[in-house]
Amino acid sequence: MSEQRAVRPRVIRADDPDPGTVLEAIASSGGHFPLLYFVFSRRQTEEMAEQVAGEWDFLLPEEKRRVAAEVREARQTYPGLLGLPGRRTLLRLLVQGIAYHHAGLAPQLKLLVERLYCQGLVRVVFCTETFAAGVNYPAASAVFHTCRKWDGRDFRMLRAREFFQMAGRAGRRGFDPVGWVYVRVPSDRPEEAGFYREQAVEPVESTFTVSPATVLNMWQWGDQSLVERFLDKSLLTFRATRQIEATRREMAALKSQLEGGVLKGKKARAAQHRIRHLGRRVEELARLAQGPRRQFAALLDVLGKLGYLGSEGLHPRGMFAARLRYQEILVTEMAFRGLLVKPPAADVAAILAGVDYEPGRYPAVEPLHLRSMAGVRRLQETLVRRGVPPEFCRWHPEPCLLAYRWYQGCSFADLLGLTTLQEGDIISILRREIDLLRQLEEAAASLCLSYHSIAAREAGETSAGVAALERLRERVSHIRARLDRDEVQAVV
Repeated sequence: MSEQRAVRPRVIRADDPDPGTVLEAIASSGGHFPLLYFVFSRRQTEEMAEQVAGEWDFLLPEEKRRVAAEVREARQTYPGLLGLPGRRTLLRLLVQGIAYHHAGLAPQLKLLVERLYCQGLVRVVFCTETFAAGVNYPAASAVFHTCRKWDGRDFRMLRAREFFQMAGRAGRRGFDPVGWVYVRVPSDRPEEAGFYREQAVEPVESTFTVSPATVLNMWQWGDQSLVERFLDKSLLTFRATRQIEATRREMAALKSQLEGGVLKGKKARAAQHRIRHLGRRVEELARLAQGPRRQFAALLDVLGKLGYLGSEGLHPRGMFAARLRYQEILVTEMAFRGLLVKPPAADVAAILAGVDYEPGRYPAVEPLHLRSMAGVRRLQETLVRRGVPPEFCRWHPEPCLLAYRWYQGCSFADLLGLTTLQEGDIISILRREIDLLRQLEEAAASLCLSYHSIAAREAGETSAGVAALERLRERVSHIRARLDRDEVQAVV
């Protein structure tokens, strides 16, 4: 039988919106440690952690020695890990049982914080919501510094689903009979005390999108009925179909009552109005349910016009793109037009860093100007003119300088001097590029094998195609080896 835990929300009133109240907020938690303090600002997690460290030290001497031992082990595993100023600050905080955790930290540092937390050597973690996603890190209590967050365009209140995901960390199974949740409410925003109800958790929204790789891989099956069944099973279509059925049942019930004379006068007119509204709703849902099929048909048309597929199956470009996982058309065109082989390798490293990159509101990296980057811009424009949706040929030059310099061998500390991005962001950009390079290697190797097949020769391909793919594979393999080093290497 599963163990039941109770989660009790409490309100911490705060007249001063300044982060200085963080000490009062933690003191109000009644010593229910470990405590997760949720803040929706990376900078504030660090500032608040330092502020608390100026007042409190949570660890006993023996615990401090254990922390020091863990840090020594991490330093041996990842040489240079704690060499930068920000890292030394975190080290000082850890020895006091305090930490911060957000996506801007290097993965190795996040791992160190998580290991110490799991051993009970961290009492308070100032964290963003990423700490509540994925891996389970329960705490005795959770504190919300605010229930508002910036969503990239504006501030908004947390959704019920977001709140409960984070609040649900309060209460360790087998340790805490009650999980404590504290919400700090500024007096000038009393609406933040409008607590969330579990019954009001928003349904999961489908983000299903038909991608070029989806179309290409399904086209290979050659079974149209199988494709249609796959599309009809998407959450988006499934949910819309269920809603259509429920709406039609309500319409039928209302019509039955009208025809049977159960509803009369105002109630009858209200029912007729309701039936008309429900009819329009059914039409909207039907359009929504057809969304995946429409996306599939539109992409099929574009891929056919670009020469990726035909009635006989996939063409070489299609075979290549089917092995990629994002920005398939743009990357395939880069490969087939020589943009990944003709320029110097450092240029190629720079170009690929911009694939699928979404810049923030302000430039975060010094600009880099290369002739080959202008070629990518022209390619983007050409693809859009030929009907490729912009979201499938997304590229931005902002991160290119980071990959360019990293390929040339500069240190990670020097890389930080070129940007306002944080360590974790830089590592994320470079690791994503390393993943893309690996996809390119696999796509080139796979197509080489296909070129040797009878079908490929009938498609008019020659040994020149094989040689070009071999050059591409060697080039991207070389770049991957240069990028995948030091701080950027994956955490094992």
